[in-house]
Amino acid sequence: MQQFCDVVPKRLMASRHLDEVSECRFRHVRDETEKFVPHCHEYYEIFLMIKGKALHGVNGKTDLIEAGTLIFIRKDDAHDYMSVDGSFEFANLAFSEGTLRCLFDYLGDGFPASTLLESEYPPEVHLTD
Repeated sequence: MQQFCDVVPKRLMASRHLDEVSECRFRHVRDETEKFVPHCHEYYEIFLMIKGKALHGVNGKTDLIEAGTLIFIRKDDAHDYMSVDGSFEFANLAFSEGTLRCLFDYLGDGFPASTLLESEYPPEVHLTD
């Protein structure tokens, strides 16, 4: 298996991947319909594994993720996905840096934005049913 960190990631641009007006995009991603390549973005995304398991390589580390895993990907996180033992699906919400800044402004000074933005690896949680 090729290591995720062996390839220079492709940089995905907001102008090609986000709606011009809403500055976001929602996708229901199925591994059998996608060609995954190591990539990073000039925008942010949140994705929720809906079905199955996958290897998620991010910033030189590889983790097994499964249904219920919610991950916040920052704009420069280099990541990729690989199927483990069958198909997988996830919901993906991508959004601009401006949208993120508006959200942080709304949440106020007490919200620990630096925890989300400055950790070595993308923050993740596992949601229960």
